[in-house]
Amino acid sequence: SIIVFLPSVFGSTTEVGVFLYYVAVPLTVALLCSWLVSVSIIPMLAARIRLPRGIRDVQIVERWKDSYERLLRWTLVHRWGTIGLIFLTVLSAAIPLSLVKFDFFGGPPDRKFGANWDIEGTYTLAQMESAARQMERFLLDNKKRFEIKTVYSFISQEQGMGTRIELIDEAQGTLTPTQVQELIRKEMPGFAIGKPNFESSGGGPGGGGGGSGTSGVTLDIGGDSSEVLGPLASDVARFLQASVPELRDVRSELGNDQKEIRVSVDRARAAALGFTAQQVASTVQVAMRGAPMREFRTSEGEVPMWLRFKDSEKISLDTLKQVRLTRPDGTSVPLDALVMVSTEPGPIAINRTDGRTAVTITANLAEGATLRDIRPKIDAAMKDFPFPPGYGLSFGRSFDGEVKAGKEMVFNLLLALVLIYMVMAALFESALYPISILSAVLFSVVGVFWTFLLTGTAFSVMAFIGVMILFGVVVNNGIVLIEHVNNLRRLGYLRSEALVMGGKERLRPILITTACTVLGLAPLCLGETSLGNNGPPYFPMARAIAGGLVFSTAVSLVVLPTMYAIVDDFARWLRSLKPAAPAAELKSAV
Repeated sequence: SIIVFLPSVFGSTTEVGVFLYYVAVPLTVALLCSWLVSVSIIPMLAARIRLPRGIRDVQIVERWKDSYERLLRWTLVHRWGTIGLIFLTVLSAAIPLSLVKFDFFGGPPDRKFGANWDIEGTYTLAQMESAARQMERFLLDNKKRFEIKTVYSFISQEQGMGTRIELIDEAQGTLTPTQVQELIRKEMPGFAIGKPNFESSGGGPGGGGGGSGTSGVTLDIGGDSSEVLGPLASDVARFLQASVPELRDVRSELGNDQKEIRVSVDRARAAALGFTAQQVASTVQVAMRGAPMREFRTSEGEVPMWLRFKDSEKISLDTLKQVRLTRPDGTSVPLDALVMVSTEPGPIAINRTDGRTAVTITANLAEGATLRDIRPKIDAAMKDFPFPPGYGLSFGRSFDGEVKAGKEMVFNLLLALVLIYMVMAALFESALYPISILSAVLFSVVGVFWTFLLTGTAFSVMAFIGVMILFGVVVNNGIVLIEHVNNLRRLGYLRSEALVMGGKERLRPILITTACTVLGLAPLCLGETSLGNNGPPYFPMARAIAGGLVFSTAVSLVVLPTMYAIVDDFARWLRSLKPAAPAAELKSAV
């Protein structure tokens, strides 16, 4: 149960590994403490507690044992029928596998979410505040209908502006956050400065607080020129919004361009007047930001000193043009005579992906849509889009993260199986008998996907963690059963009788441990508790463990004895292949 976390906790630095770490560490400590109590305190207490009267007279358990004995004898006699049952059980997994949704980093929508504004151009704080107030009035006028609890906004010329919305508690509300967002999109008024778009962050890695709770889509438009990428990304965003109905709030990160002053030095004129481009740039720097000087030392320490123009924080473009540069002969020349000054829009940041300049397009997913569903639709929509030569679209962080997480999950699961096999091989001192027990792992995976299909649960990163925990748990029943069967065979029982007797005697403890585990997980299976209060919910993990354990226990109790008999026959056949030692060698050895 502990060793399954070894490859994930010590061999992973990805987002999946972060979740695994914070689940694995407390589970490992709890299991070690439980083991210590089980081998010390529990035997002491059991020795001092009187055995309950009539414990062997529970009629329903005895009837289960009798029925189970008859079933075991039938499976041991009709091996081919049992093998057919095993194949049908495994093949049945194809049904839920094709229907269960895979959404590694998704989760239920958060009832606290935000709308960040895509501001088209540069506006004063007063203009931004006016739009934010208008948005707040719209939300508060529909407070009851939208089931809103609180609304607040923030405004900053550096970070833009946004509106944060908190809905009433789920028990009191009738609308989901996704439904509320759809209503706001349809009914909110138009704004001159831009458009508020709901965040794509949520209950998964990379999601920040106040996200929508669903996974967001990120796409990268790559090329050589930022001037070309800006309009191109805006065109792609509008095209995707119109072509893929499952996408919401499609926007380009270059949508919020800022105005910047560009000063271009006329090198020929500057050289004719005796100035270099570096001298002109230094003058502009001092005029705009000042120049650092040596610290002023006092008895209390050093004071930083700066040389600045008077009222430099209020300098205007016209004032900047009139700044004068002194020539070597003592005459001065205005800056306007050496440079060309213009005000042009420019990107807030220039991003690069794989060494190429790139613009990121982000979008939200409609309710029920997943990254796995949306990728082929984006491919189909963008197949004939007229990209300029040297420019193109690539799937960004969201898709790459899910693919990487999927590969890591598969590798960790396979490595966990190898480690479990090694532990059991050491326990049984055999390389073959653990194979029969590992069949329980296969049955548990089938049970997980049938459980997810019947409960409408998506397979997420927490479900994967549940499967890893399940791998370490389901083999326990097999170990308990097979170890007891081996002990009975050492006492002289025939294999068939040892399997039947061992199954009957271990039926009750196996059912008790399974029932205790499932009942202990029931609150998590039905609740909405999440990791870190805003991370992915725990119920996929709990349902994976409970559903897989119940299914695996039911199937393993029936087919595990037959698997054991088949493996034992194979071991005997291998031993029969070894040549017998000659009689002369045996005599000399004696």
